[in-house]
Amino acid sequence: MIVQPKQEVKTLAPLRPNTDKEPKQESPLPFFKSVWQLTSEKEQLFVLPTGCSGIDDCLGGGLHAGEITELVGSSTIGKTQLCLQAAVRGSLWDLSTLYIDSVNSCVPERLLELYREAAATNQNSPNELQALSRIRIHRLYSIQNVLKCLDNVRIELEQQESLFSQQLRFIVIDSVAALISPIIGGLSREGHYFMNALSRSLKSLASDFGIAVLITNQTVSNMKDKMRSVNSHNSPQHTLRLDWEAFSDSKPALGESWSYVADMRLMMLFENAPSPIIASTLLPQHRSRIAVLTKSARSAVGASCLYNIDQRGIISVGHNDIS
Repeated sequence: MIVQPKQEVKTLAPLRPNTDKEPKQESPLPFFKSVWQLTSEKEQLFVLPTGCSGIDDCLGGGLHAGEITELVGSSTIGKTQLCLQAAVRGSLWDLSTLYIDSVNSCVPERLLELYREAAATNQNSPNELQALSRIRIHRLYSIQNVLKCLDNVRIELEQQESLFSQQLRFIVIDSVAALISPIIGGLSREGHYFMNALSRSLKSLASDFGIAVLITNQTVSNMKDKMRSVNSHNSPQHTLRLDWEAFSDSKPALGESWSYVADMRLMMLFENAPSPIIASTLLPQHRSRIAVLTKSARSAVGASCLYNIDQRGIISVGHNDIS
């Protein structure tokens, strides 16, 4: 029988607090922030006016830093005009803008026209070259290229080596529908993957760097929803209402998954026409437009304003509430 040598048992001394140094107060949650911290950070963030007083009132002052605002509407409703107008306002505030144009709708000459209109009422406006050089335009037509662009922007913001990155406080994507619609649908999950990647990228840029993000989206008809409603009733009155409601009632494109991305959503509609097709046949003076706030954690949902579009941009013509 082999006898193993007896091993010495070592005991650990009990842990004692270090009285020489102040104990560290480390939170078990690495991303924890108190309500006071969050409130203080919100108060320090800026609000960028769009240049349309009625729309600014609906949005609670304008485009809020750290949040994503979505403009939803059909073609010719004024989404791009509002994007250009807000970018010009940012340049008057010495802020840089990253403008991603996926539909080739950003016209430099229109930017210059809008700047001259805005500068005419602002005595302290910088010169045109200095102001418009703060707006960087990227024409990107695939979501993969947009994601690469946003990744590069994050690197620039972290390094803070250029004046543009130091002053970057506004990002525009016109439009997300043009980027996502071609790759979504069917059995493939690739479209949803890229859609979620874009959502995460925009939210993190807005939150981490205090950037106001403005995106545009198209509308789709509520035809299927109306069909379900009508099929549940046998009354001929409901059937007669189908065509009108199917065209007059619209919803944002890209489905439910995308509906949670924006912090604020503004629906832009033709007030006196039941469909964009009918609206396109009307003369400009008969094409009244209305902007309605449909999603917000700050302002009353349903706040709205009437607006027109002229050489000055989007101009508010009144205020009214929709119940």
